[in-house]
Amino acid sequence: MGYKEINEEKTGFKFETNVWELFTEAEQKEDVDIEELYRKLFRDWRNDVKLVAELSMCMNWKLWEHYEKKNESLAELYNSLRMRVHDYALDVFT
Repeated sequence: MGYKEINEEKTGFKFETNVWELFTEAEQKEDVDIEELYRKLFRDWRNDVKLVAELSMCMNWKLWEHYEKKNESLAELYNSLRMRVHDYALDVFT
């Protein structure tokens, strides 16, 4: 069971999109920019509260996944992206 499945089981939250898989694949490819992937998804999803929530949840779980693996640079990147989407959601959605 992977990190995503463990957290889905713990929290009861299940992704409806493939956002987790997109970021996991990006982490494995040197030619994919994680921040650019985030920007593209955010541009496409920013008006849909459910999709923004999934993006935020993914960034939060990815942050903790890499923090626990001692991958400080990825944990910091995901934390930065998590804060961006979180702040946006608080500012835009009621």
